[in-house]
Amino acid sequence: MKKILEYNYYLFAEKFTAIEKDKVITYVTAIQYLFIVNITLYIILFFNETLQQYSLFFIILCIATFFALRFYNKNKYKNRYYEYKSNWNKEDEKKKSFYKYLIWGLVILTFFLMITNSQSLQPN
Repeated sequence: MKKILEYNYYLFAEKFTAIEKDKVITYVTAIQYLFIVNITLYIILFFNETLQQYSLFFIILCIATFFALRFYNKNKYKNRYYEYKSNWNKEDEKKKSFYKYLIWGLVILTFFLMITNSQSLQPN
């Protein structure tokens, strides 16, 4: 999993070359955050059809999760782009493409979960 997260940062840094590499950390954090929150929300909605009793707790948890992830990612990835670039340029093309598909699959899964959760939250 650690390798996937590192490649996630490297992939976004490669795609957004016009943006400072430190700002890419925000994009990586946003994707990780959305994935974690949507998985948590999906589990809560699966076991309990209402979110009313968890609403304040869930909001506080979401805010704390975002800032904790931002702090973690900033410390982990700050000024490490060229280190990751040298590591990932050594990988063969099959491995690179596998990780790219895996990362983009996780991004698509995140947005799929957002759609599923939003439909579950709508009143009947």
